[in-house]
Amino acid sequence: MTPEPTLSTRVVVIGAGITGLACAHKLVSLGVGTLVLEAATHPGGKIATVHHNGYEFEPGPSTLIANRQEMLDLIEEAGLHHEVIQGSECAKRRYVAFRGRLEPLPMSPLGALRSPLLGPRAIARALLDLVPHRRASSPDDESVAGFISRRFGVRILDNLVAPFLTGVYAGNAEWLEARAVLPGLVEAEATSGSVVRGLVAQRRAARRAGTPSLPARTISFKHGLSALPARLAHLLGDRVQTGTAVSRIYPVGRGCIVETTDGLAIACDRVVIATTPHSAAKLLGEFPGALAVSTGLAGIACASMAVVGLGYDRAAIGHPLDGFGYLRGPGTPGPLLGCAFRSSVFPHCAPERRALLTAYVGGCSYPEVTDLSESALVDLTHCELGRRLAIRAEPEEVFVRKWIGAIPQPNRGYSDLRHAVTAWSGQGPVSVVGSAITGLSLNDCVGAGRAEARRLAANLPRDATPSNMEELCQSA
Repeated sequence: MTPEPTLSTRVVVIGAGITGLACAHKLVSLGVGTLVLEAATHPGGKIATVHHNGYEFEPGPSTLIANRQEMLDLIEEAGLHHEVIQGSECAKRRYVAFRGRLEPLPMSPLGALRSPLLGPRAIARALLDLVPHRRASSPDDESVAGFISRRFGVRILDNLVAPFLTGVYAGNAEWLEARAVLPGLVEAEATSGSVVRGLVAQRRAARRAGTPSLPARTISFKHGLSALPARLAHLLGDRVQTGTAVSRIYPVGRGCIVETTDGLAIACDRVVIATTPHSAAKLLGEFPGALAVSTGLAGIACASMAVVGLGYDRAAIGHPLDGFGYLRGPGTPGPLLGCAFRSSVFPHCAPERRALLTAYVGGCSYPEVTDLSESALVDLTHCELGRRLAIRAEPEEVFVRKWIGAIPQPNRGYSDLRHAVTAWSGQGPVSVVGSAITGLSLNDCVGAGRAEARRLAANLPRDATPSNMEELCQSA
């Protein structure tokens, strides 16, 4: 028996991660009645800053690159602009574990020529990109490995691009789709026959159009990244209901009924699903035309990872820690994907004369890592970092967080799926957003959430209450 609706609102947002909160905040600012339902006991999703004994550990996203206007606007609207902490200048320097050493990524053409990561041969091969290549044999879902090696050579792929992708996606360049992961580069080649020429043309066009170019500042907040979702949830107030899992969504009239596991039945005009792709797939079964979308979402591969934070006496570390951190390069064994020198970028994250290192372990190539105990993960990480960074003491503080199936992989075929999901979302009462569809970066998540809010607000009926609420209640 279908329950009678107990609540009504214009829009229900499922998921109180940063995408869902950004969407809800924008909807409310546009005068749209909104309710956010979150299964977990707290908002924020994977943004979950931990404070202990003077350390600030970020088990999820660790920094924010504030170079998108949507993000800057949200920070301002949330009243957090006075709490922004900018990362130190050393954040611009990155290392790659290469042939047993940490090699700095070159910061200049001369540095690239001298760097063992590149050298004259790699540079000469990369310059062949300036010669237009035929793409007739390259598939639309070409992998990143195929695209980069074709345009710039294998050395650029192995020593620069693959480590970067490991750090962002914990994925494999042979599987990740170039159109999804490197859209600007793919577009540049398509328009100019050369990636470099195309990028130059894009910059010139942006300057002619007066499009502002914002500096890529690495930032956090006074109390960590969780300050942003916490502030948004505070501003939304009782519009955010945590500990409330959704069990079913189904269409009624021109809107939907959302049922929760604790017995609520909420009538609404529109639903925004801002959850993991697998959770979203389970909620779409009763909507016309959703089978292909639901099947596609359920089929998205998601990488698992452990994040290990270790606090040390700074004097016990031989490496200068003069950078953002390092990524695993070619030929580097083991499941440790990279390490962030957290307290070098944000000194407030560790007590005085202490250092906080955050290591990322596992990913697509080592899914079994999350089966290890926390103590085994700590031992593995400490041993690896001890070799790389010349550490002469045991860690004084330990943080461990496991993420199971947490990082959606935009593998080959992903762009077609994203297009299908977006097209379907624009036609009915349910839309699917979130990192699996819109991109992993916090900028992408916030931009997509706010854009969806504007789209919904522009297309909802203008009355103050859901236009079809009587119809919904009668139908139920």
